[in-house]
Amino acid sequence: MGTPHPSASTAPPASRTSFTFKAGFFLVPLVISMAMIGIFTEKNIRSISLIDQQLAKEREREKYLAAIAPQNAEYQRRLSHLAANVDTIQTLQRIRVGPVELMRSLGKVLTQSTDVDINSVFPQNGRLAFRGRSHSVESTGRFLTFLASYKGFSDVQVKKFYQDYGPKSPTYHFELDCAYSPPSTEGSTP
Repeated sequence: MGTPHPSASTAPPASRTSFTFKAGFFLVPLVISMAMIGIFTEKNIRSISLIDQQLAKEREREKYLAAIAPQNAEYQRRLSHLAANVDTIQTLQRIRVGPVELMRSLGKVLTQSTDVDINSVFPQNGRLAFRGRSHSVESTGRFLTFLASYKGFSDVQVKKFYQDYGPKSPTYHFELDCAYSPPSTEGSTP
């Protein structure tokens, strides 16, 4: 009776060890999960911060583009105006040969017709119109024949033909039109 029991004094109480083990069993996963939540939160905060920076840059770019939109519109207007001018110049360069060929062809027709004067030549309704005069019906007829048979001229139509009595001799006035297609100038540069 007087001696203490050896097992009771040397063994630690069972409840203290099991409580520490149980608390550690719950605290370690709790600490790990809190660390993981902290890591994910930090990562998300950085991602949100980067997205906010990109959004700020995009808003700056949007303001910049809105500021230069009137300049761009003016540039586009000038560009289209210049393109129209270039097209006009190119068209004039392409047809520059046409009137030269027309005058050359008309000159050859007129040298074969005697007594015919051409007062004016002008485009009218997609055709070439002539006003002129001659001193005889025969010379007018020869001119019409040569004109109709010459390369580039076709569908010659007399619109008016009348006689005017002058102080010395009668004069015959005529108005006519015809289709004219200049020789092809593709491949050549003016």
